[in-house]
Amino acid sequence: MQMNKTKSSTPPIILEQNKAPQIINNTDYIYHGIGLNVLKLIGIMDHGILSEKGAAEKGLNLARNFGGYNKNTRISCVTAPRNDLNTGYSPRVAFNMYIQNGISFIIDNKINDVINNELRFKLRCKDQSKKHSFQKSIHKDESQRYIIIKEAISGIFIPKETLTKPLSKISFLSNLALNYYKPNCEFIINNLKKECQYYSQFSITKINVLLEKLENIENIVPVSEIKKRDYEENKIIQSIQTEISAYVNAAFQKKFNKNKVTLKDVLKTYVPPEMPIYAMDWERFNKKHRNKTFLKTSLSNLLTTSNKSKDNSKKSISNLVK
Repeated sequence: MQMNKTKSSTPPIILEQNKAPQIINNTDYIYHGIGLNVLKLIGIMDHGILSEKGAAEKGLNLARNFGGYNKNTRISCVTAPRNDLNTGYSPRVAFNMYIQNGISFIIDNKINDVINNELRFKLRCKDQSKKHSFQKSIHKDESQRYIIIKEAISGIFIPKETLTKPLSKISFLSNLALNYYKPNCEFIINNLKKECQYYSQFSITKINVLLEKLENIENIVPVSEIKKRDYEENKIIQSIQTEISAYVNAAFQKKFNKNKVTLKDVLKTYVPPEMPIYAMDWERFNKKHRNKTFLKTSLSNLLTTSNKSKDNSKKSISNLVK
């Protein structure tokens, strides 16, 4: 999949009613979410999805949201929430937390696991004492990969309501651990300098002052005053979000030479025309499929109860005959 940034043709925006449910139920696909960080999207369209170590080997900058089971050699992915007659949907904790809150990539597992199996075999041969399983996470619907090649990315999910929002109203820093705000801000600022030729020392100084306050929050408010500390922490984070959103918006205003730049404008520029984008109404989708799951589970339980009652009745008759 070669990306042509100069193409003006628009990738199709496909509503969730069309094919999204079939994709979500298809176990050939796995998913990876990045929140709404459009700078990560641009890098992924060029290089695929890389681990921290994989990015370093290519000389690329990468900002993580938090530390996890994947450490620096793997990428956390979410498995398909399969529809099961007996149990309803399989566990959807990671799917709900990381896939429904922003830009999420649909990955063809069959294509991608050819190279992942090769890497796993090489790692096993190097060190027989370590396990190199794909599945190791706190969530049952999460698994790990060493790399996601760009050829395996077959589509994108995005919350429908975010498409027409101006970039100044979008939160580009989401699901971050406290000590990951600074590297993510630096990642965004450095990449905007390269991508949009935009750099504002005045804005960067304001952001750095806020980041320093966040880093020193324990010196400002003692841990014993937990409520006050949480309040101050959230206030600083909100200010950082606001400044970064304004910075990203100003950079793309300059690049696109227009006053109002939306998330849809960015997607039209950087996502290949042949790649489908599924504009998802997740609240509606979840409600619809939760109801189906409840109905299927209830029917299954009813049938099980009915069958048990029949068995008990047969046993009672058998005992009377005896």
